[in-house]
Amino acid sequence: MKLSYRPEIDGLRAIAVLSVVLYHSDLIFNNFKIFKGGFLGVDIFFTISGYLITSILLKEQFQNKKISLINFYKRRIKRILPTLLIVILTSSILSIFILLPESMEKFAKTVQFSISFLSNIFFWYSQTVYGAEESFLSPLLHTWSLSVEEQFYIFYPLLIIFILSYIKKNFFITMILIFILSLILSIFGNYFVPSFNFFALPTRAWEFIAGGIIAYLEIKKRNHIRNKNLLSLLGLFMIVLSIFYFDRELQHPSLFTLIPVFGTCLIIYFSNFRLCLVKDLLSNNILVYVGLISYSIYLWHFPLFSFAKHLGFYELKVIKVIIIAITFFLSIISYNFIEKYFRNKNINFSKVLIFIFIILISLVIFSYKVIEKEGFPNRLNKSLSKFQIEFLNQKNDTPINLLKKNELLIKNVKEDVIKWQINKVEDKKLKNVLVIGNSHGFDLFTSLITNKDFRKKYNFNLLQGQIKCMEESIKKRQKICARVMQFKHRNQFKKRLKNYYNSDIVIIKTRWSNEDVEALDKLVQFIKKDKKKVIIFSSNPEFNFNTNNYKDLKFKNILKLILYKNSDYIDRFIIKNNKMPNELQLQEINKNYYESIKPNIFKKDILIEKISRKNQVIYFNFKRLLCEIEKKTCSDLTKSNKKIYTDQSGHLSSDASEQTARQIYKLNLLN
Repeated sequence: MKLSYRPEIDGLRAIAVLSVVLYHSDLIFNNFKIFKGGFLGVDIFFTISGYLITSILLKEQFQNKKISLINFYKRRIKRILPTLLIVILTSSILSIFILLPESMEKFAKTVQFSISFLSNIFFWYSQTVYGAEESFLSPLLHTWSLSVEEQFYIFYPLLIIFILSYIKKNFFITMILIFILSLILSIFGNYFVPSFNFFALPTRAWEFIAGGIIAYLEIKKRNHIRNKNLLSLLGLFMIVLSIFYFDRELQHPSLFTLIPVFGTCLIIYFSNFRLCLVKDLLSNNILVYVGLISYSIYLWHFPLFSFAKHLGFYELKVIKVIIIAITFFLSIISYNFIEKYFRNKNINFSKVLIFIFIILISLVIFSYKVIEKEGFPNRLNKSLSKFQIEFLNQKNDTPINLLKKNELLIKNVKEDVIKWQINKVEDKKLKNVLVIGNSHGFDLFTSLITNKDFRKKYNFNLLQGQIKCMEESIKKRQKICARVMQFKHRNQFKKRLKNYYNSDIVIIKTRWSNEDVEALDKLVQFIKKDKKKVIIFSSNPEFNFNTNNYKDLKFKNILKLILYKNSDYIDRFIIKNNKMPNELQLQEINKNYYESIKPNIFKKDILIEKISRKNQVIYFNFKRLLCEIEKKTCSDLTKSNKKIYTDQSGHLSSDASEQTARQIYKLNLLN
């Protein structure tokens, strides 16, 4: 069923895709980020999709008295799959030359989930934070939204057929009820399971349904409202306001998301008439053409930005502009030679299926081989010595290895689903110490529990969670701000909560966010009311490693150069020189570490110390175990010449964890 063409909707698509591209480009001029709410372009797409799909289905039903699911799915397959598979195939080829083994193995997993239209589930389950710096390292992250759309396309026609078959008279009311139910799920999901809320169809469905409701009203000719010009202008204002005013700190999707979604609905419903200012604006030839190629633009832009990130070029403005230009060039080609070709009615559908099948089989074989061979490490290792490989592999030597070495692990080792064997000796003379916090708290816990001297005096337990919601979690006896919707996490939290009530000493150690610092004062007061000794640890050093000192390097293996760019300073020295640094070289490296500490780390520590003094609790500057603040240096090697840091987020190696535990014990901090 063909709809009458509305160029202003393509113009609206253009605004949506441009906002997404500029958001991901992270271009900043005069300290102002362009389109800082550009991620909301995806929500605009969802609403447009809901409108168009509902219009097609309803008009087909009203004219033909039935909906052909086969024809519907054929159209969707021809519209979406060919270009998507070409982009994934191209990205897979590039990954061989650009991605390091670990990253390539992760990429292969995203390929499998992307072609299965389950990538939104994968990114949710893997606790990916959309918009976070590390999320850019996943070239197919943007396919989460395509998975949501495809899941919607699979189930929505069945829902429409069911409603039209059994409750046709109450179609409008049913759609409104589904809209409200999904919106309520989104509101609660944003509060309890924000990651699931962001990536899942049930909490996104209301955005599609909003467009569907507009399609129903349009078909029923219920548009009798005056001031259509004003209302369509209001819709455009709401979209522009959202894109320029909101940022990634926005609770999303939530009630705030109603603003761009409702704005999109206003434009769709009230701009379809002559002499409409918004229609004239959005029907501009340039915007319309960008809207026509918007699907290709969306598919191509993110892998290009991601690979630039891996190559170390992402921070350069000129590179970002070049990538945007390449995106448009590739999009024009793919639109004209792939999208338009496969959407042609004269193309036999069996040919489309053969094309899709060949690429799908190729991608399945590629992804499984990559995973089986763990990212083909020989692509890189052939250019490294045995010494270099062994030294660089220390990044995998996490504190979990301490638990293994000390036989304190039972099974099922995962950072957020950890099961351990606490000191079994029931000795009332031992003080109960509870460490609360996130991954940095877990690192400290492992270092303390594996120290024999500490275990003679204390029983250690861990209560993992974000500080910002720890007070509420303890009060309500459940993990309030879980990042993934897994009930076993909540049940584990409930079981471990008894350790809070039994504790004599509470150590607060976490990777501090701004929200954590803001919540700290109330949390300390809450814990002190329970008559517990409180010790607050500062932040770990976290780094922004400078990447501007590699221009004089010439590696035959491009992966070696990429490894160099994405490594910390001690690893770079090892990669370049194939030996350990001497004392003078080590001093220079240590200075580089200190100079690379993120400035906001020190600002947070000042606030944390101030809160500690106010509440008369112990504040411990953990960085002093790793850095000489007065000399402005930070050690990068332990006393046994092992790496201290496993990443730039301040996570410590097992050797560094053992060393810091011994230092803390000597300070009698817990006495």
